[in-house]
Amino acid sequence: MRNALAIANKEFRSYFASPIAYILIGLFSLLFGYFFYVFLMVFVRQSEQMMQFGGGGGANVNQMMIRGLFQNTAVIILFVMPMITMRTYSEEKRSGTIELLLTSPLSDLEIVFGKFFGALGLYVAMLLVTLAYIAILFVYGTESDFMKSVRGHRAQLFPNATIVPIEGAGHHIPHEKPVELAEIVVPFLLQD
Repeated sequence: MRNALAIANKEFRSYFASPIAYILIGLFSLLFGYFFYVFLMVFVRQSEQMMQFGGGGGANVNQMMIRGLFQNTAVIILFVMPMITMRTYSEEKRSGTIELLLTSPLSDLEIVFGKFFGALGLYVAMLLVTLAYIAILFVYGTESDFMKSVRGHRAQLFPNATIVPIEGAGHHIPHEKPVELAEIVVPFLLQD
C-alpha cells in the first residue's frame, strides 16, 4: 500500500507541476459558478413568486437549487474525469517512463491504485473549490440546511455510499453498539 501511496503522491504532484490541474480546476469552477448563478437566480425568482402569490411552506433551497446544481455537476464530471484518468497512462507513455514503471517491483494493482488515488486527489481538490459556493448559501441564507448540501459533495465522491445513523452511539461505535454495527455492516459486505 505504501507503494501505491507513493505513486499517488507523484501523480498528484505531477498534476500541479504542469498547468493541467489549474486549468481543470479553473474551468470546473467557472462552469460550477455559472450553474450556481443560474440556479440561484431561478430559486430567487420562484421564491419571490411564491411569496407574492401566497405560496405556503416556503421555498426549499435543497430541492429547488442544490439538487439541480449537483445534477449538472455530475454531467460535467462525466466529461472531466475520463480526461484526468486517461492522462495518467498516456503521460507515462509519452515521457517514456512507462517501461520503468511496469518493470519496477510493483504489482499491477499498486500501480492502478496509485494512479487512481492521484486522480482522486485532483477530483477532491476540484470539489473543495466548490464548497465556497455552498458556504455562501449557508452564511447568507436563512434557515439553510448546510449538511444536506454537504451530502451532495459526499454523493459526488462516493455515489453509492450511504450514511446510516446508529441511535445512542457516540464516537466509539464498535465498543458502544457492536451488535447494531454488525447488523448494518455484515449485510453490506455480503451483498453481491
